[in-house]
Amino acid sequence: MRNEEIQWLGTDNGFLEKRISLVDSTVHYNASNGFVNDKVLSFFKFENNLWIGTSQSGLFVQDLVTKKINKINWPYGSLHHRVNQLIVRNGIVYAATNGGLVIYDSNIKSYSLLSTKDGLAHNAIKAIHLSHDNKIYLGMRSQNLYVIDNNKLNEVRVVDGGDIEIIDIAERSNGSIIAATSDDGIFEMDNNKVVRYFEDDGLKSNYTYAI
Repeated sequence: MRNEEIQWLGTDNGFLEKRISLVDSTVHYNASNGFVNDKVLSFFKFENNLWIGTSQSGLFVQDLVTKKINKINWPYGSLHHRVNQLIVRNGIVYAATNGGLVIYDSNIKSYSLLSTKDGLAHNAIKAIHLSHDNKIYLGMRSQNLYVIDNNKLNEVRVVDGGDIEIIDIAERSNGSIIAATSDDGIFEMDNNKVVRYFEDDGLKSNYTYAI
C-alpha cells in the first residue's frame, strides 16, 4: 500500500515503511519497536492513522504523526484475529476476518460482529471493498457477493450452481465490480449483469490471487 510519500509493505514478520523520495529510509516495524512478530495481511490509511491487519494477532493502528502503534482489543475468539482485508469508512473499521466481519467504531470505541447468524453464507470473509458510492462488498465461499448498503445486508447472485471462493474485489472506473476467485476465474458485475472470464477468454489461469 502507498500514498504520495510513503509506501507500506507487509512481511512475514511485521511491516516496512519506506519514504519514496528518500534513499535508505526504510523502517521495519516488529516486536523490537512496538509492533508484533506476525505476518501482516492488510493495510488501510484513514486520515492520520494506518490500520494494520495481521495473520494471528488481530488489528492494530499506527498514529502516522507520533508513529505509536496500538492494538485494538475486541471480545472475540481466535478466528477473528486473522484480518484478511479491511476498510475504513467515517472512522468505522470493517475487518474481514475468518470469524465474520468485525465492525469497530473508533469514534466511540464500540464493537459489533456480522456473521452467518446475520445472513452471511460463511464466516471466513476473504475480501472486502469500499465502492465509490459508499457500499461495502464482501467476498467469501458462496454463490453470492454480499453488499452492505445503508446498513442493510444484500446478496448479489454470482453463480447459480455450486460455490465459488471470492478472494479479492476491485472496481472499474465505470463502477462495475470485479471479483477474483481462487480457482473459477474472474467475474464482473454491472447493473445485475454478470460476465465471467476464464482461461479461454485470455486469462493465464483460472486461479487468481489478487486484482
